[in-house]
Order: sequence, then C-alpha cells, then structure tokens
Amino acid sequence: CMGVPVAYSLGLAALVFLVFTDTSLIAVIPQQFLAGMNSYALISLPFFILMGFLMNKSGITERLIRVCLLFVGRLQGGLGLVNITVSMLFGGISGSSTSDTASIGSVLIPEMKSRGYPIHFASGITVASSTMGMLIPPSIPMVLYAVVAQESVGELFLAGLIPGLMVGIIQMAITMVIAKRRD
Repeated sequence: CMGVPVAYSLGLAALVFLVFTDTSLIAVIPQQFLAGMNSYALISLPFFILMGFLMNKSGITERLIRVCLLFVGRLQGGLGLVNITVSMLFGGISGSSTSDTASIGSVLIPEMKSRGYPIHFASGITVASSTMGMLIPPSIPMVLYAVVAQESVGELFLAGLIPGLMVGIIQMAITMVIAKRRD
C-alpha cells in the first residue's frame, strides 16, 4: 500500500523483529548474506547468459538454423520443426529460455511470416519450444533449485534430459499434425 518494494519491506520487518527481540542476532545478518553468495554452482549462471549472448553475436544461432534445415526443413511444416529443433539445441547450450526466445524468435519469426505461416502460429511455436531451455541441461532453473535444495546438479541434469527430449518430440508431432491440416 505504501509503494515500498517487497524485498525492502520483508527485510525491514525482519530487522525490526530482531531489534525488539534479540539484538545479538543482528550480527548474523551480514554473515548469512555473504554465505548465501558463496556458492560454486551459482558461478555458472552468468556464464550461461554470456554463452547465449556470444552465440547470438557470433552467428552460431543462424548456423544452428541452417543445420536443422538440412534435417527437418524438407518436411511439411519444416520451419516450425526447425524452430523446435533449434530450441532444443540452443536450450542445451545456453540454459536460458529467455535468450532462446530472443535469439531464435528474432531470426525465425520473420522468416516464417515471409513464407506464409500465420504470425500467431510462428510466435506460438517459438515461445512454446523455448520452454525446453528449462528442462534440457544445462538449465539455469535447475542450478538454482540444486543450490537452494542442496541437491546434486548433475543428477538434476540427468533427470531433465529425457523429459526435455520428450517435450521436444511431442511438440514436433503436434506441429506436423497442424501443418498437415492447414497445408
């Protein structure tokens, strides 16, 4: 109601509680703050984002699209299938759904539109297929979950591989059915 950001209001409430109950616990706040940042798994997150940025700037995204065009581009609805396949590969490299959507969408949505795909279909495939970036390793949400829950990052990566591939295959099947129905 007062327009104070949630993080500040929660922090202020905790500080007021500590001041009125036990002032000796105030010294623990900086220690816990710094201990929360001391995690080797969290070091990888900026590098995932950097990898997605470098892929966009160096032209690897366009190369991935050309490679996927060789494999599935000849099929009916080929650009939709390319979109999904590239999202699977890009998500497996960068680990970020957001960078996946931005990089692949900026290239493939205009191309799909110029080849007669409806804009809502092209953007829908791009957004839906980018969600695989959270499942297919390396995944930023998996690393964050592993750090918070104190689980093994490697085990989570292994656990996300099969579901990520299944989601990609199902999305490709749905795209092929829609492409056949709408010609």
